[in-house]
Amino acid sequence: LGQMVRCVLHSAGLGPEYWSYALLHCVYVKNRLPHTSIQKSPFQALTGTKPDLGSLKVFGSRVVAQSTDSKTGKLDMNNVKEGIFVGYTGTKKNVYYIDDVSQQPKIGSWLQFDEAHMSIPAQYAPLAAQALQ
Repeated sequence: LGQMVRCVLHSAGLGPEYWSYALLHCVYVKNRLPHTSIQKSPFQALTGTKPDLGSLKVFGSRVVAQSTDSKTGKLDMNNVKEGIFVGYTGTKKNVYYIDDVSQQPKIGSWLQFDEAHMSIPAQYAPLAAQALQ
């Protein structure tokens, strides 16, 4: 897991201060991958159902979150916050992200993901996003 965490942090272009989020993300992914000794994933062994791998997202990808703050007008864009995806919560509907403005971890459920960082120039994108572009 240590090597996996280092790889995830490096490819996302994030520093060691996000190691705890990277570790949780790696454990989440590893528990959904097949294991040779039990011939299925640990998630499947525990729950009896196959994990849904279609909802996996790239660690460190850009997210646009809909804020729950009140907006001043119907067409205002002040209810949108941008950040960096850093992992999953205990439920499938919510994820952790780091808000760009406050640099604080937040939990969001209405998110749009930009896994290839197409919203920023390629030279400023982390390594994983450059590979996707």
